[in-house]
Amino acid sequence: MQAMVREKASMLKKIGCVLLIGFMICGCNPDGPNKPVIPDPPVPTPPSVVENGLAMQFESTNFQCFCLDEDTLSMHRAFNELEANYARILVSLEVENLPQIKVKAWSNQATFYEEMAVAFNGLVYQGATGYLNGMHEIRLLYPYVNEMTFVHEFVHVVSLAVNPTISNNPRWLWEAVAIYGSGDFTNPANLSYIRNGAYPTLNELNTDFNNSNHYIYQLGYVIAEYIVETWGQPTLVELIRQNGNVDGVLEMTETEFETRLYNYITEKYL
Repeated sequence: MQAMVREKASMLKKIGCVLLIGFMICGCNPDGPNKPVIPDPPVPTPPSVVENGLAMQFESTNFQCFCLDEDTLSMHRAFNELEANYARILVSLEVENLPQIKVKAWSNQATFYEEMAVAFNGLVYQGATGYLNGMHEIRLLYPYVNEMTFVHEFVHVVSLAVNPTISNNPRWLWEAVAIYGSGDFTNPANLSYIRNGAYPTLNELNTDFNNSNHYIYQLGYVIAEYIVETWGQPTLVELIRQNGNVDGVLEMTETEFETRLYNYITEKYL
């Protein structure tokens, strides 16, 4: 009798296992075992934003950064440099806020200049490694330039927020503010024309890029430094607002300003 009970219990146990397995196979499908189980669809990945043949690789509240996929690593360093200097530059030029800025970088030199020609109606500045396309888009030849150049171009963007007509107007101030703001210092003692007393005039420093000796890139830092150390940072901002009106802002002629500037350079650096 006990043997029969044990045999019956064993048989019920086997039947229970079969039923359990059947439930595991069919239980996930409420429509029964004859209808296949369809998995949930994958969450779609948003398509990449592509402009001028470049994909947007990074985005923050302040910037959208575009480059080729193979340049992403180096571009990330430049992106971080821009973010690190963002607030400082806005405060120094008395700008409260900006729209999101696009930053586009090409590693192919030919393509970079082709895009420049399109932006400037056929005009190309050979040797240039960065420029603005409008008020809110930075374009660079990277990694031919360092991260400081990204900051330089961003200072141009902020300068335009101070005065939309300041671009190369005058050029000496436009570049001096950007060079100073990006910390791109050149020691005047290392410049032979400065050591020899052949000081360029503001008019010479204003020469168009394609016809220039590019001395403004060597002297821009100390020009802005002289203004800030003598009259204060707000005066530099006021010069931006008034398009470099030395007579009106500093109450002196440009010739007098040049004389005092080079006296400052001689006393401090030579």
